[in-house]
Amino acid sequence: MEERVTTVAIKQPTILTLPARAAAVAWMNAFSASGQDEERPALYRSLSLEFFPGGAHLVGCDGTVLFRTWVPRSDGAAWPEMDEAPESAVVVIDVDGFGLGFMRSLLRATNDDVHLHESLTFTVSASDNEAAPALGTEFLTQRLVLRACGQRLDLRLFEAAYPDWRRLRLGMETIERLESLTVAPRMFALLGKLKGVSAIDLEFYGASKHVAFVGRGECEVRGLVMPMRKPEQPIER
Repeated sequence: MEERVTTVAIKQPTILTLPARAAAVAWMNAFSASGQDEERPALYRSLSLEFFPGGAHLVGCDGTVLFRTWVPRSDGAAWPEMDEAPESAVVVIDVDGFGLGFMRSLLRATNDDVHLHESLTFTVSASDNEAAPALGTEFLTQRLVLRACGQRLDLRLFEAAYPDWRRLRLGMETIERLESLTVAPRMFALLGKLKGVSAIDLEFYGASKHVAFVGRGECEVRGLVMPMRKPEQPIER
């Protein structure tokens, strides 16, 4: 995938409050596709967060699989259109798994009637490090602050290029359909780990293209997986 800058500079604090349980499930599902290769820092245990008026769009990618999830502010808020630009976007780096651990704890905490309707607040703002002003405002760094159930977690942001996944079109163009493709088993294993998904719809496109999918259920997940090269068929004599 070609790498393009997709993050948006945020001058004023961005605050978005979403249903905590839905956000935790969506975060965990999208992050399961994040990269494990340290040589690709933009993808290494990262998660792209795009903020829209109706909610948050989360994207995880390792270069071979891409998972997208949507957390609406309220029931019925539709996924953004493919060509719809977010109001702002950031890329979270979670090398040590603190964000993932926070979401797992939040999922457990909201597994009862008392906390079922808890909210999760996302705040993107400049660092409140007391040493930063002495060096000048240009040294202020952006971070994502998560708040839920009386707990807070600060996560650092990746302020460089992230894959421009929209250029792939995700099957929106009219392209040739094939009857079959070869896909690595680990990709289906990742799909099998998606939470809140009861069924998966697959669409198979050209051998040099991709397999698009929609996971349906409590949490809808959309994305793609890249095919393997098929072995050469022996020539019959």
